[in-house]
Amino acid sequence: MKIGGGPYNVPGRHGELPSTTHANPANTGQTQNDLQSNTSGMADHTLPRNIPRSDKDYLKIATLNMRGRTCTIQGYRQDKWFQIYRILNTSQTAILAIQETHLTDELANNIRLSFDSKLALHYSPLPETRNADGVAFVINKGLLNAEKVSCEEIIPGRAILATISWHADTKIKILNIYTPNDTRNNELFWEKLNEIMSAHPNQRPDIMMGDFNLVEDSLDRLPCHPDNASAVAALGELKYNLNLHWVHRTLFVINN
Repeated sequence: MKIGGGPYNVPGRHGELPSTTHANPANTGQTQNDLQSNTSGMADHTLPRNIPRSDKDYLKIATLNMRGRTCTIQGYRQDKWFQIYRILNTSQTAILAIQETHLTDELANNIRLSFDSKLALHYSPLPETRNADGVAFVINKGLLNAEKVSCEEIIPGRAILATISWHADTKIKILNIYTPNDTRNNELFWEKLNEIMSAHPNQRPDIMMGDFNLVEDSLDRLPCHPDNASAVAALGELKYNLNLHWVHRTLFVINN
């Protein structure tokens, strides 16, 4: 299940609606179909009207919990990075925020060598366990000039910020997040991220997306049940301080 799936037209820094996309890891799967279905949380980041149009006047972005590097398809172990490359091309996605990358420096270098002319990779591993967790951005070089994208680590293995230099002087900041599963650590993560963003306002994102390991409303789980109230409140406080809104619930009013 994706929380806040798309595609959407999201105005961004010069518009009225920054976006938050949540991803629940329940269906971030082990087959090619699962991988394709979990890129459904996409957003089209469109140009503000006061910026001249060009050949590429929007960016399609997506988030995916890839749950490790390999999967089993028809009984054979396969590398998911080839599937990711195909998905980016077929869906015309410019930027993919991924979680649970399980990358080491050696594996990341191998991926860069394999897809050097096609993809750019920015990643942040979890220091204690470099073969688990981790977050990354994958840039589709066919749709976006990779030299215009810079990334900085906010919380190692848990949060990475991409800054895209786009039309004219416009910059778009996208925060990719993978939170701890544990309820208490989940709450502490949001509190720590809130402190970081308060201390460094230049890192405030226009878009926040990833695998939050919680939902804000019990209706977003099957079967329905609420997540830890303290963790949900910590996320809500961060969203308020960053002036972020849940895109899906903002654009599509749910009538109970």
